[in-house]
Amino acid sequence: MNYLKLTFKEIMQSRILFYDSEQEEACREICNRLKIDNMPAIDGKSNFKLINGAFKSQKIKNVNKVDIYQHLFEEKLLEQFEANDHNVLFVFEGNVMQGVVHICDYNSDIVLRAIQEEILRFERNLRTLLILSAFNNQHILDYLKDKAEANCFFKGKYNFYSERKSEMSQLGEFQLFDFSILLDFCNSKHSIKCFKTAGDSDRLRELRNIAMHGKDVVNQNRQSHIYSIQSLKDFFSDLRGLEHYSNLLIEKIRNNSKFIKSLKIDNSKKLEIIYKHRPEALEYFLRMG
Repeated sequence: MNYLKLTFKEIMQSRILFYDSEQEEACREICNRLKIDNMPAIDGKSNFKLINGAFKSQKIKNVNKVDIYQHLFEEKLLEQFEANDHNVLFVFEGNVMQGVVHICDYNSDIVLRAIQEEILRFERNLRTLLILSAFNNQHILDYLKDKAEANCFFKGKYNFYSERKSEMSQLGEFQLFDFSILLDFCNSKHSIKCFKTAGDSDRLRELRNIAMHGKDVVNQNRQSHIYSIQSLKDFFSDLRGLEHYSNLLIEKIRNNSKFIKSLKIDNSKKLEIIYKHRPEALEYFLRMG
């Protein structure tokens, strides 16, 4: 999963504003405006914390430090952010401070893009599993029709998709149905519950909604204007859920008899070509990865 490779170097704020005793009023104004309570000292080894309206110097503790190449989604980071009153950590490369990071920096475009890629990969694999399981568009239409008898929402969905049958046939299996419908179908008796996400379906849907619509993953309290550490915890938890179900989905595809058969045929053809045209063919396949 690509988002697991992201580091603080990619989201930190590298343009650091340092505390200056000769510009203390400006420093105080910055802290008030940004809802933070400290600024790093120019030496990069200590910081000045605003306590009862006055700045006091203190050494930067290890709990308030992260490495510039440290991955963004290590579980221990939640405790580090929470240990700091305003959820700010100092980013170091060796012993040199290179930037600062706030929990709101998880709202960066690079994080959202990485999540989008994983969601799209998950969605494509969901369609692949349905095809390997011998389902088609009509099976989902039958499912929606059955649900429509007792639910106005599904009645609307059934009518919407029924009117687009010709479009469905042009696009291919399951291309027209949205993510939520695919999840519901996979958890239903109509698919023999081929991929169960049960109570976690809503979490997967919400994570997709956040990523695809560019919403903030870390929320701000409207009254205090302070970012919520709980929203970051929820985000970490939702990503663990996505990782779990993504791995489970890949495993189900890999163990499917049709997939194994196609893999065996493809491998046999490659071996035959390599045997006939060695060593050039072998080098070609190795370069292809």
